[in-house]
Amino acid sequence: MGYPGGLAPSISQLEALSRVLSTQRTLLVLDNCEHLLHACASLADRLAVRLFPGARPCTR
Repeated sequence: MGYPGGLAPSISQLEALSRVLSTQRTLLVLDNCEHLLHACASLADRLAVRLFPGARPCTR
């Protein structure tokens, strides 16, 4: 993901996403991720830990 002027933001993309998701009720669906399976699983795990301690993502 590019940033205006080539400058990186002061927070990580994961932190920014966590902040947005923590302010509202959200159903986050990661679909069609077969080619990015490990990256999507890692994202789901990291978000769950940040937003919902003790929660586990539902996988199928």
